[in-house]
Amino acid sequence: MSETSEAKTAAAHGFRWWPAPAIVLLGVAVFGLLLLRGEAALDGDATQLVFAALGVMAGTLAALLVWWIGFSRLRIRTKAVGLALFAVCGAAAAGSVRIEQVDGAMRPTKWSFRWQKSAEEKALDAIAAVEQAESAEWTPPVEAAATDWPRFRGPGGDGVVPAGSVRLDWDARPPEALWRQPVGLGWSSFTVVGGRAFTQEQRGDDELVVCYEAETGAQVWAHTTADRFSEPVGGDGPRATPTFDDGVLYAVGATGRLSALDPADGKPLWERDILADAGDGTPLDNNPWAVAASPLVSGGRVYLPAGNEVAGRVLCYDATTGEPVWQGGEDPASYATFVTETFGDVEQLLVFDGAGLNGFDTADGTSLWHVDFSNQPKVNAIVPVVRDGRVFVSSGYGVGSALFDVTYADDGWRAEPVWATSNRFKLKFNDPVVVGGHIYGLDEGILACVDFETGKRQWKKGRFGYGQMLLVEDDKLLVLAEDGVVHLIEATPEKFVELASFPAIEGKTWNHPAVADGLLFVRNSEEAACYDLRPARSADDDTPTGEVASAR
Repeated sequence: MSETSEAKTAAAHGFRWWPAPAIVLLGVAVFGLLLLRGEAALDGDATQLVFAALGVMAGTLAALLVWWIGFSRLRIRTKAVGLALFAVCGAAAAGSVRIEQVDGAMRPTKWSFRWQKSAEEKALDAIAAVEQAESAEWTPPVEAAATDWPRFRGPGGDGVVPAGSVRLDWDARPPEALWRQPVGLGWSSFTVVGGRAFTQEQRGDDELVVCYEAETGAQVWAHTTADRFSEPVGGDGPRATPTFDDGVLYAVGATGRLSALDPADGKPLWERDILADAGDGTPLDNNPWAVAASPLVSGGRVYLPAGNEVAGRVLCYDATTGEPVWQGGEDPASYATFVTETFGDVEQLLVFDGAGLNGFDTADGTSLWHVDFSNQPKVNAIVPVVRDGRVFVSSGYGVGSALFDVTYADDGWRAEPVWATSNRFKLKFNDPVVVGGHIYGLDEGILACVDFETGKRQWKKGRFGYGQMLLVEDDKLLVLAEDGVVHLIEATPEKFVELASFPAIEGKTWNHPAVADGLLFVRNSEEAACYDLRPARSADDDTPTGEVASAR
């Protein structure tokens, strides 16, 4: 059809405009219904809700494009100009706005214009402006004390704070901030030993393991490597937490650099590239959200996963020399820190990878058993919870939780399911704690209590986002919410009871809290702080104090 004929046809029939508002109204109606009823229909699965909302928006946009191109009755030239204007406006918007953060459900929560300084640039300026006090002489201990926090999730790796080490009368004596200061990017927690606090940060193009004075926040040393992992959803920087064992500090960066450091000065004793070691000559590709599992050090060996959502390996190194001891497995790698547990008389390495839960013989890496437990993106991130020969695991992305009984029979080891949920009690990357016969965790951001032996939910209440929790004084939950507020909750299956709360830090907080010698350490990708929760202080104690946090 000639342009003249097309113009006559368009003039005769007129611009068909009404489908556009109809499509928009329908899209808005579906989107509104999704917001009103979708969370209940998906049992609180915020991530699935976001995916559904994105699908509605994409479908609405696609319908508008089909109308514009095929049914608007406009001339081809007009359609082309409209599409070009849409593309230019979209590119201009994308080029001028920077998404700084998304929450655990993948909802954008912070943005800025690209001509403004980014949050990272502001943090680097703030770090440079901090005057570091001269640190006192320090001799690292060979072994961590009972009240230290030597690894990810504490002395037992289970998020349990030693009883008697913190006070909970926050109304009478609100937590006091000893220090607060900016830090580099990353989702690392703190390891605290002998009055020193160790964490991992991203500062510009360098990844660091940093040592601070626990009481003052003064930086003592920083071990720097020219590494940077960037990812728009999870954010940039390291994910893992250093591990202290037998007088040595072990740390793995987001790109897979494993270092054994002298905790006195940060000098490396040995280093390995775990992705290169796992690749048999050709390094394995990294996971989409980077190396995130913290080093497990046990029996003179260091255990870590390496790989990606397609293929992975379980690595075992000699803790003293860094030499590889064995490699095992071939399932997709994921993000969960390993656990060692003895079943019968065999010490096993529990690996929660992208395909499921596995047991390996720690002696030589022999695979003893495997059970499928996976999701579409192959993201399993919580530390397996072991109790009485049974192993609990959980995942997000519409999966849920399960409890497995690990036993040995004539035909070998096996893990039989005790119970499993479908799209319930979904702990995405938020580790739970066990109290008595119940397990407590953030089910897609909402605190829930579940019977450990049956999987039956007792209650679900309290929106804390994708934060982290600890067990204190055997019957209280210390929840560091995603917004940086610390909450104190009764650990009881009867009902949800919140006792107190205070704002600890600002900004998205996925990092695990740490408690050592009665001091609470919290951080995120922007700042860190330390609060005094010590049970008692003598009259002549001259411990520095700062602002007083308000308890509720």
